[in-house]
Amino acid sequence: MLTRFNIAPNVSAAVIHLDCLGQYLQQAEARKTLLGALHKTELANWLTMPYQRQAISWLGARLAAKWLLQPLFPSRSLCQITVEKDHNGAPFCRLSGKALGLSHTGKLAIAVVGEGVFGVDIEAHLRILALPKPWLNEQELQAGANMTLTQLWCFKEALYKAVGGGLFIDFCQAVEIITWHKDKVTIATNLPNIPLQWRVFSHLYQDHNILYVEPNYA
Repeated sequence: MLTRFNIAPNVSAAVIHLDCLGQYLQQAEARKTLLGALHKTELANWLTMPYQRQAISWLGARLAAKWLLQPLFPSRSLCQITVEKDHNGAPFCRLSGKALGLSHTGKLAIAVVGEGVFGVDIEAHLRILALPKPWLNEQELQAGANMTLTQLWCFKEALYKAVGGGLFIDFCQAVEIITWHKDKVTIATNLPNIPLQWRVFSHLYQDHNILYVEPNYA
């Protein structure tokens, strides 16, 4: 159900297979164990979710984060390692103070524990087959000619999670991909305090694109 790997140098990630998680939740003992990993406030949130698929995706991302964080706190139970959101809606662990990256599709959920500024997104490979205007423009399509549209979309999503705010569509229109050379992307933007160069680590995992971004200060 759980796969761990390094998504970038010294950056750990965990992916949960949501179909498998859903099957475990149908078993009474396994369900008790899995939901027992939630703090009471997290459990209350889970219980109010109206759609089963949404609830499983939400649970998968948080379980992945907790299992990544647990080695840092061997004396703590999973339910004591809470995943919260800051004033911008970004996930973090109050116990560790570490930022978290969470993302999910219909089949997979991913969590990343990192330092500093970063973002991660996961999408089904080749999910996007036509240019999704106005989130991407023709210039960006040319700049990322060696990338799929799904990877370009993932970059905007991951970047938004790293530094964005407000509506996603407004952010996409204010940030333009200028060049994309291997694992380095240069952007242009009129938004303040956003680095213009980013390192990108892209992985293909079970027909899904996973894309992680962090500022390139070199």
